[in-house]
Amino acid sequence: MGQRVVCDINCACGYCSVCKAGDPHHCPNRTTIGILNRDGAFGEYLVAPAKNLLLVSEQLGDERAVFTEPLAAALEIPEQLDLDEKDDICVLGDGKLGLLIAMSLGSIGLNVVLIGRHPERFDKFPKMTGVSFTTELPDEQFKTVVEATGNPKGFETAIGLTQPRGQIVLKSTYQQAFAFNPVMIVVNEIKIQGSRCGPYDKALSLLEKGGVDPSPFISNTFPLEQGLNAIKDASEPGTLKVLLQI
Repeated sequence: MGQRVVCDINCACGYCSVCKAGDPHHCPNRTTIGILNRDGAFGEYLVAPAKNLLLVSEQLGDERAVFTEPLAAALEIPEQLDLDEKDDICVLGDGKLGLLIAMSLGSIGLNVVLIGRHPERFDKFPKMTGVSFTTELPDEQFKTVVEATGNPKGFETAIGLTQPRGQIVLKSTYQQAFAFNPVMIVVNEIKIQGSRCGPYDKALSLLEKGGVDPSPFISNTFPLEQGLNAIKDASEPGTLKVLLQI
C-alpha cells in the first residue's frame, strides 16, 4: 500500500493450461489493460491483479518508470533469440519502439544498425551505445533484422535485408492486411519470429541501473485535466512521447 508500482498489462486467468505451463502472456482468457476488456490508465483508478505489480525503487523517477512496458517488449528479443555479439543487428523503424529496441540491444553489447526516416531523432540520443543510424538502406545483409516500422513495406524491406538462413523479428502490429510474395523467405530459408511483450523485471532493472535512458523520448507533459490536449499533441508529426501527470 502506498508504494509506486508498474503493472504488466496482460492479466491472465491463472487457471488454464497455458497459465499453468508458465506462459501467462499467452493466456487465451487474458484481458489487457487499455486494450482488451480492461480499462486503461488514464483514470484516477484502475483494477489489476496484484501478481501483475512490480515495485519501483526510490531511485527511479516516474518519468522513466513509465517506459517499463515498451522497454520490456524490446527486451523480449534477446529472450527469444540466441544473439551473437559478433553479428550486426538491423532495426527497421525509428519510432518509439524501434529506438527502444536499438537502445536496449546496444546496452547489452550488441552492434545495431538503426534504419529510419528521422535523422533529427538520433541527435536526441547521443549516448546510444553500440548503435549507428542511417536513412539509407545498406548494401549488406544481416543475420537478424528487427521490423518495427508498423508499415507493410517494412516487412518487404526486412526480407531483402536478411541474409540466407537469417531471421526476421516482427515487432510491428500492422493495421491492415497486405499482400507479399513469400518466395524469398522460402529460397533463403529465412525464419520469422513474432515478438510481443517481454520481461518487466529486467526492464525495471535496466532503467534503475541507467543502462537505458528514455527521457529524451518525452516531448511534453500535461496534467490529467488537459488529457484531450495531450492526445492531440501526441498525434502531431515528430512527437515521440507525451505524459499525463496524474
